[in-house]
Amino acid sequence: MQLPDLSSLPPWALVIFAVSLAVIVAVVWFGKQQGGRSGHATDGTKTVELAVATIDSTAIKQVAAAVEALGVAIHEQNKAYRDHSAAMLKAIDELKDELRHQGEAMRR
Repeated sequence: MQLPDLSSLPPWALVIFAVSLAVIVAVVWFGKQQGGRSGHATDGTKTVELAVATIDSTAIKQVAAAVEALGVAIHEQNKAYRDHSAAMLKAIDELKDELRHQGEAMRR
């Protein structure tokens, strides 16, 4: 894979490109530093800590019902928007026809 020629770019684009690369490298480097410090094992092996959450089934059912209600509300709102848009388009078409008729009447 050949690298693209960056010499044709304007100077401000090169500066932005360099700053973007510097930010990416800095984030990766600091992330590796933090990851190295977070290890709790003393023998050099990395350990993974897991958090266990107990979730009540009634809470899951309530969330599912809320999501279902939200889906129904969004569907109804979309239908109302479609109906309103159709009514507006019909009114615009009627206005267009009326203006055309008035224009023809004025030409006569």
